[in-house]
Amino acid sequence: MSIMQVKGKILRSKFSYTKLWNKYPVQVLPIRDIYISCPKTETLRGKPFYKLLLEDIERDGLHFPLLVSNPTRTELRKKKKQYKNRMDPLPEWNDGLDENMQRQWTVWGGSQRIRVAIDLGYTHIDCAIIPTLDEARTLQGKMRAPFQKRYY
Repeated sequence: MSIMQVKGKILRSKFSYTKLWNKYPVQVLPIRDIYISCPKTETLRGKPFYKLLLEDIERDGLHFPLLVSNPTRTELRKKKKQYKNRMDPLPEWNDGLDENMQRQWTVWGGSQRIRVAIDLGYTHIDCAIIPTLDEARTLQGKMRAPFQKRYY
C-alpha cells in the first residue's frame, strides 16, 4: 500500500531503514488488518509498563517497526496450541475459506506498541514484514538489545 493511498493517521518508525531491517521490507499496514498476538501488558516484571510505553511513544514516537508475519490460519492455530494463554484468542474466521491457504497479518513483535497506536488514534503503522513467526521471535531480542532502558 502506498503512503499516498492511506487515509488515516500513520505511525511511522524512526529506524525503519537501519541495517537490521535491510533484508526485511517495511510497509505501512492498516491496524484493523493485523491480529495482535499477545495480551495487553499493564505491568512487566512487577513494574508499570503499558502507561510508560504509551507516554514514551506519544513523546518520542515509534522507534522500530512492528515485526509482522503473514502465516496461514493453520500455522496460527499451531502457535496458539504451543503458547496457550500467552497468546490472545485467535480471530474468529467464519468465512469457510481453506485454513491452509488463508493468511492473517500477525504482529509477533510489538503487540504492546500496536495497542498504544490504537489508543493514540492511529489507523496505520510501520511493519517490518518477516517471513516466519519463528524468525520474528528471534529478531525481537536483537531489536530490544540496544534499548533496555527505553520503552521504544
